[in-house]
Amino acid sequence: MNDHGRKVLVMASSKGLGLAIAKRLAKNRSEVVICGRDKASLDRAVGDLQKIEGCAGAHGIIADLAQRADVDMLLQRTLELLGSIDCLVVNSGHMPYGTLEDLNDDDWDHSYETLLMSAVRVSRAAAAAMKASGRGGDIVYVSSAGVHEVTGHLLLSNVMRAGIAVLAKHLADTLSGSGVRVNVVAPVILTQAEFTKELRR
Repeated sequence: MNDHGRKVLVMASSKGLGLAIAKRLAKNRSEVVICGRDKASLDRAVGDLQKIEGCAGAHGIIADLAQRADVDMLLQRTLELLGSIDCLVVNSGHMPYGTLEDLNDDDWDHSYETLLMSAVRVSRAAAAAMKASGRGGDIVYVSSAGVHEVTGHLLLSNVMRAGIAVLAKHLADTLSGSGVRVNVVAPVILTQAEFTKELRR
C-alpha cells in the first residue's frame, strides 16, 4: 500500500494503536480522519496530528462503534470532510477480558456490535465509495495474533477478530479486479515500553 498523500479514515483512533497508525500516515502527507467516543481525547489527538510536519489535514469525528447509527454516519461524514476515501483502516479498542465462564451475554453482544458489525458496516460503505471513484483503494483490518494463537483472557477479541479475518478474505475475493485491495495485519501484544517506542518512531 502506498500511504503517501492519501485520504484515510482510521477507526478507533483517538489514542493507542489507532492514533499511532494515524500519526504515521500523517507524516506521509496523508489527510486523516480519526474517530473516538471521548471528545476531549479526540480533540487532543487531532491537535497532535495537525502539528506533524507533512500532515495534509486532520479531522475528528465523535462516534461509538457499538452504535449502528454512528457507524453509518462515520463513512458519510468522512466523505464530506475528505471528498473521497483512498484507505480505510478498520481498528477497534479493547474488549472485556475473561474466559467463557467470566463473560455474560451483554459482553458478547457489545463485542459483536463493536468489533464485527462495525467492520461489516463501514467496509461495505467504503468499498462502494472506492469502487465508484474509479481509483480503487485499500481496506486494512487491524486484527491480532490471537486469531492464530488464542489467549484465554482475550476470548471475546479473538472470536470477533476471527470473524473479521473471514470478512477480509471474502472481500479480497469479491473485490478482486476492482482496484480495491484488502489486507489484514495481526500485531502481537505490545508492552507499554514497546508501544511508546513505536509511537515515537
